[in-house]
Amino acid sequence: MEELGRKYSICIPESLVGVGSAKDIGPILKERGFLRPLIVTDENIAKSGLLLEIEDTFKQSGIDSVVFDRAEPNGPTQVIEECAAVLRETRRDAVIGFGGGSPMDIAKVASVLVTNDEKVYEFIGRDKIKRPGLFKVLIPTTAGTGSEWSQAAIVTDARDSLKKPIFSRFMWSDVVILDPVLTLDLPPRATADTGIDALTHAIEAYAAWKSTLLSDMFAEKAIELVSASLRIAYAKGRKHIGARYKLLLAASLAMAAHTCSSAGLVHSMNYPLTAKAHVTHGTALALLLPHVMEFNLIGAPEKYARIARLMGEDVRGCSTMEAARKSVDAVRKLCIEVGMPRRLNEVGFTEQDIPDALDFLFKYQVYGMENNPRDVSREDFVAMYTAAL
Repeated sequence: MEELGRKYSICIPESLVGVGSAKDIGPILKERGFLRPLIVTDENIAKSGLLLEIEDTFKQSGIDSVVFDRAEPNGPTQVIEECAAVLRETRRDAVIGFGGGSPMDIAKVASVLVTNDEKVYEFIGRDKIKRPGLFKVLIPTTAGTGSEWSQAAIVTDARDSLKKPIFSRFMWSDVVILDPVLTLDLPPRATADTGIDALTHAIEAYAAWKSTLLSDMFAEKAIELVSASLRIAYAKGRKHIGARYKLLLAASLAMAAHTCSSAGLVHSMNYPLTAKAHVTHGTALALLLPHVMEFNLIGAPEKYARIARLMGEDVRGCSTMEAARKSVDAVRKLCIEVGMPRRLNEVGFTEQDIPDALDFLFKYQVYGMENNPRDVSREDFVAMYTAAL
C-alpha cells in the first residue's frame, strides 16, 4: 500500500446535519459569544427569501447581523477586499458564508484578510496565511462544491483574470450547517452543475495516485449517492427532500475524499476553460471528466471498474478493463441526462485556445499532474482537449 510510505492529514469541521438545522445558527453563535456576524452571500440568494429564517433566529437570540450580498462567482479578489472592508468598518466578530462555493470561499478568505497584514494576492498558493481569521460558519445552499469541508478557496486574480487556489489550515470552518431544506429550490441547471462537481471530486480522489483508505471510503459513498440522487433532484428537486439530503452529504463527503487525496487533471484543466469560455465550474468539469477518465483507465483499472459498479452499471462477465470503460459510459450518460453540453466548441473553447491552456497548466497546476494515476505530457493534454472539442 503506497499510503504507508507517506503522511496525510484529515479534518472534518464540527457539523450540524439535518432538516431545519439552519434555524439553530442563532443559538450556536450566542453560546460561543459571537453577537455581530457578517453574512456573506450573493444578490440572488439575498432576494430569494432563504435568509429570512436565519435573520429571524438572530433576532430571537439578540444577534446583530449585517448582510454582504455582493459575492460573485469564482471569488474575484476585488470582491474579497470589499467584503473584508465591510468586516472592518462594521466591526464584525464572525463571518457566515451562506450560499454556494463562491460566497463560502469569499467568507473564508475575507475572515483571514482582516486579521493579517497582507493583501489577498499574497495568500495565493499553499500555507501563505500567518494568523487565524475570524470565527467562521459555513452554510451551503447548493450541493457540490464542498467548500464547507475544505481548507481551500478558489479566487479570481484581478491582475490576470485567472482562477487560483488558496490553501491554509486557517480557512477551516469553525462550524458547518448542512440543511437540505436550503437546497430544495435550487434550479435544475445549478443542481446539475453542483452535482457533477461533487461527482468529479469523488472520482478524482478515488482514482488518484495519493488515494488512501480514508479517501476511498468517502469517495465511494459520494459516488453512490450522487449517482442515485442527481437525476431525481434535477427532475423535480423541490419535491424530493431525500434526494437533496443525499446530494448535500455527497458534496461534503466528496470534498473530504478530495482533501485526503487531492485533485487530478480534470480540476486542473477546467481553470483555463472557465476563464476563456466563462462557463460554470460544473459545466467545465462535465465537458472534461469523461476524456480524462478515458486517458486514465490504464493507470487504475480496478478503481474505475469499481466506479462503474457504484454508478449502477452491470459489469457481470466483464474483464476489469471492460468494466472500467463502463465507468466512462456511466459518467457520459449522467451528464447528458442532466442537460450538460457535450463538446467544448459548444461553449466557445476552440483549438486556438489550447496553447494558452497548456501554459497555465504547467505554471500553476503541476500538483494535479503529480497526483494523476497516469503520467501526462503536453501532447497528452492536447489530445484530451482536442477529443473534447
